[in-house]
Amino acid sequence: MAGVIQLAKLLQGLVPWPVALGGLAVMLVLGGPSWLESARHRELRGVVRQIARVHDRPDDREALVARAFRLAGQRADRLTTLGREAHRRALPHVRDRAWEALQTLDAPAAARERSALAREPTRRPATLELLAVEALFAEGAVDAARMRLRAARAQHPQDEALQRLSQQLDTPGAQGAERTQSV
Repeated sequence: MAGVIQLAKLLQGLVPWPVALGGLAVMLVLGGPSWLESARHRELRGVVRQIARVHDRPDDREALVARAFRLAGQRADRLTTLGREAHRRALPHVRDRAWEALQTLDAPAAARERSALAREPTRRPATLELLAVEALFAEGAVDAARMRLRAARAQHPQDEALQRLSQQLDTPGAQGAERTQSV
């Protein structure tokens, strides 16, 4: 605290108070709106994260989706953030709804975003990838399951369940159905 007081006294000697207050006011006027806008984008991304987590409670999910669209409002940049984050979180119904709203506001921006995200793969949670691999093994599609497991391991290299399944696949003589039962 003493350092702050010393700094204030030093600045008081260098810059008169009215000039310092004027400079602070100018900084707030120029920087404030962009800071508030970035805070709104962070809040929007947080709501989309919450939507991805409440997959087992449809009422909560719909309330969060409605909240996200209220936060986005009729702003193209916020709808773009909403669509991108929904795409990253594998929420196609939210993403498509955001693109439709963006299409009505700014058609060229919507087309750019759709084409950019079409080239970007969707990142799914590791547990969903694990369930998909196990389902492929249960169906007997061993080669497809191995390919899916390799892709999942590339996206989630630190996931222990995917590592265990991969190790079980590498053991000689193990059957596909036996491997998926132990995970």
